[in-house]
Amino acid sequence: MEILFWRHSTATQKRKGTCTLYLRVTIFGRRAELGSTSIRTFTDYWDQERQEILHSDPQSTFKNEQLNNIKSLLLGIYNELLRKKKAITADRVKQEFLRSDTQFTFMAAFSLFLKEYKADPSHAESSFKTLRNVRNLFGNFLFSIHRREVIIEDIDEGLMARYLSWMKSKHYEESYQVKTSRVVKQVVTWSKKKKMLDFDPLKDYAIKHEKKKKPIYLNNEQLLFWSTHNFISPSCQMAADLFVIYCRTGFHYQDLMQVIRNPDQHLRNGMDGKIWIYKPRQKTEVEAKVPVHQFANLVDPIISKYGGWNLLPTMTNKDLNGYLKLCVAHINQNLPVSNQIYDKLSVKHGRNSFCYHILNELAMDKERLITMLGRLSATDLDVYVRPDEVGIINAFKKQTERPKISAA
Repeated sequence: MEILFWRHSTATQKRKGTCTLYLRVTIFGRRAELGSTSIRTFTDYWDQERQEILHSDPQSTFKNEQLNNIKSLLLGIYNELLRKKKAITADRVKQEFLRSDTQFTFMAAFSLFLKEYKADPSHAESSFKTLRNVRNLFGNFLFSIHRREVIIEDIDEGLMARYLSWMKSKHYEESYQVKTSRVVKQVVTWSKKKKMLDFDPLKDYAIKHEKKKKPIYLNNEQLLFWSTHNFISPSCQMAADLFVIYCRTGFHYQDLMQVIRNPDQHLRNGMDGKIWIYKPRQKTEVEAKVPVHQFANLVDPIISKYGGWNLLPTMTNKDLNGYLKLCVAHINQNLPVSNQIYDKLSVKHGRNSFCYHILNELAMDKERLITMLGRLSATDLDVYVRPDEVGIINAFKKQTERPKISAA
């Protein structure tokens, strides 16, 4: 039996210079393609002649160990068929390999779960990417405990405890620990439904609810100071300007980037004859309706500065968040301690700031807020904002400012 790994690249991988290793076996001149190994590397890091990943890949030792495990599994299947005096063909080896390596291992089951999830047109691409990130994260955890794979039955409460402990050591937020644990349990439950295992090892595993932290935001006073501040570099200034737009549109990162790339599609006159942003959210396709003209005092100077919405600067989410932290370090030198800005500021706090401005500083109700956010309900809205005394004060102020109707 000849075992051969070979590299294959999709169009996207070719642009990035990466590849995925595929596998075939040949017995008595007949081939059987066993498909993807899910092991990826840069194209130049694969030595076809030696059948190994070069040390240029930082994870070469781990990945080559995975390849050796696959070889060992195939040789074990071959020897078992030989011992039982059964006919040995490439297709028979493939069948036994897929039964052992796909149906009963957790990471392979996760891949099949992702494939089915992506095939459902009702699922958003962003949700698929989140699930894929969880799969990669769990793979990193297995790598940290020197395991290439575990069978699904091994995903029990003990292993989950080790997983959570590992995540804590990597300083992941509690909310993310809970979210990824739920995904792992979801995949195990799905595997049971697909009859990949006889029992659900996490059936009685209870995942605790994360403690919801008080939302962090910039109030109107802080944002006005921020918008007039001169930051330390052109890149920081661009990030600071973008953050103001996030604070007065309430968009997530990708949604605003899409507005900037195609403003003609999303900016148009509303029923009041003034400019609104109409943007279906990438995640849910529910349309957000933002009367951006109502925030002209902060938004218009920035749009004019760059020469239009389509000329606003764009940068990756990671870079933007990095520059925002530099901006905070610089601006806090000019603010009293009592009014300083959160030192770990990121794009998500722009959405929080928008929600705080609408709900508390403008004292609008949640129904109008969720319409602007592109949500169907106020469920979990407290992740972004909570009513406070500022909202109560402003609501009463609006009541007293209403004109009184005299009796006829």
